[in-house]
Amino acid sequence: MDTKEELLEKLGLFYHKLSLLFEKSKKNFCGSCRSCCTYVLTHGVCEIEYQYIDLYLDKHNRSGEGKKFRDYINKKRNMDGQLIYTGCPLYNSGCSIYPVRPYSCRTYGLYGRVPSPPFCAFRDFTIIYPPKDFYNIVPLAADFFEIKSFYDILMTYDMIEKAEKYYNFALHLYYRGNIDKSEIFLRVALLVNPSHSQACYQLALIYYSKGNTFEAVKLTEKALSYDPCNLTIKLKLGLFLTKLNEYSNAKKIFLQILEEEPLNKMALLGLGNIFFISGNTEDARKYCLEALKLDPYLEMALTILKYL
Repeated sequence: MDTKEELLEKLGLFYHKLSLLFEKSKKNFCGSCRSCCTYVLTHGVCEIEYQYIDLYLDKHNRSGEGKKFRDYINKKRNMDGQLIYTGCPLYNSGCSIYPVRPYSCRTYGLYGRVPSPPFCAFRDFTIIYPPKDFYNIVPLAADFFEIKSFYDILMTYDMIEKAEKYYNFALHLYYRGNIDKSEIFLRVALLVNPSHSQACYQLALIYYSKGNTFEAVKLTEKALSYDPCNLTIKLKLGLFLTKLNEYSNAKKIFLQILEEEPLNKMALLGLGNIFFISGNTEDARKYCLEALKLDPYLEMALTILKYL
C-alpha cells in the first residue's frame, strides 16, 4: 500500500486531472453570488483533504486555520447552540485555499444532489445525481474514493476498524462491478479480522456468482458462526444448500427462520420450492400460497403453482 506522502501526492495529481477535465467539458457559468463557497453547509470533506489543506496552510504561514475549516464543515456550534461559522472562514473575497480546495468544492454547480436555487447561474447546466449513483455520474468519483479509502485504512491503527474499512472498500468495488478486486480486499479484511462475518458473507456471494456453491456454503456457515442471529445470512445458507441438493439441511434452516420470523416470505418460498422438488405437491402449494399472501407478485411462487 502507498505511504501517507504518496497518497497526498496522488490527491494532488487527482485534483489536477479533475481541473483539466472540467476545463474541457464545461464552461464556468458561476456568477458572483458565492453561495456555494460561503453559505452552503453540505460540503463533504475527508481526512486526507483536511491534511492536504493543513500542509498548504502551514507552507503559507497560516497554521491553525485548518481547524476553523473543520469546525465549519462539521457545523460545530457554540455553547448557545449557534453555528460558530455560518460562512466558510477561509473565504475572503475569494477562496484562500483555492489550489487545494476539496473535491466537493470543485464539483459544486456542475453536479449536485438537489436542484440549484433559482438565482444560480448554473441552474440549467447542473447535473443532478441521486446519492446511490454518485460514483456513476460525477467524474472521477471512483478514483477519489480509492485515494480516500486507502488513506483512511493507512491511518487506522485499530485492527477491527481497519478490517471494517477494507470491507467497505471491497463492498464499493463489488457494487461497481469490480468483482475480482473486491474479492482481494475481502480477503485482506479477513486477514486483519478473521471473524468479520460480513466479509465472509460477501465473499460467499462472490464464490456463488462464480459457480462455486460448495465454497459459498462453507463461507456462509462461517459467517453465520460469527453472527448466528443474522437471518439474511441464514436465509442465503438455506438457498445455497438447496442448490447443492442438501434439502434436509436447507429445510431445517428455513424452519429455523420461520420460528424467529413467521412472515418471512423467502423462507416460505424456500420450503415451497424444496417440497416441489421432492414431489410433495400439497406442502409445496401450502407454502407458496403463504408466501404469496405476503407478496402476490412473487414470481417463483407463481411459477411453482403453475406446474402443480
